Amino acid sequence: MATAKLEESVDANFDAMRQLKDINNKAMALLDEAENEPELSLKCIAEIRHQIKLAADIYEKMFNIKVVHEFMETVADTLREVDLSVYQDFKRRINARRSVSGVVRFT
Repeated sequence: MATAKLEESVDANFDAMRQLKDINNKAMALLDEAENEPELSLKCIAEIRHQIKLAADIYEKMFNIKVVHEFMETVADTLREVDLSVYQDFKRRINARRSVSGVVRFT
């Protein structure tokens, strides 16, 4: 199974993580500067909380993609071992489905 699409998705998430880290650093710096401004402090804290939630969501999606990918590889390996023609039909069907083919492709 080719994992190019999976790697692209993971790479995009890592870029998002870098951006979230940059935003978080800026929010932390603003928070340090806003010691005497309660309203700005609350906004900075809310932004930091939001960034943490986004980071957790990204990690969850990356993990879910990895789990699905590993499961699909196990199914494909089992089918290949049992009956090559069944495996080839499975591969053709999976590659034809839009919902899966955007992330996982069998080669």
